[in-house]
Amino acid sequence: MSRATRMVNDYVGSLSDDELKYLNSRYSQKLAGDWADIAHVLSRDREIDRWLHSANGPHPWFEMVDLVGESVEDEYIYRTDKAEVKKHANRK
Repeated sequence: MSRATRMVNDYVGSLSDDELKYLNSRYSQKLAGDWADIAHVLSRDREIDRWLHSANGPHPWFEMVDLVGESVEDEYIYRTDKAEVKKHANRK
């Protein structure tokens, strides 16, 4: 696992459920305004913001943002599946 992937996974893992849900909804649509919303949220984290600033142009920047999006999607699925399992366990 690369240093960038580890950093992204740590960042995404630290997001609150509401932040994760918001980012997941923005990534799932990727409309014009969604890119600005995603960039705004990611820029709040100093390490992620510094990493994104290291992009050598727009194409690498979008690839980096997409890497975060893949992690967001994976974490969202993990958390919602985990919540669903817990919900079913409490019914018994």
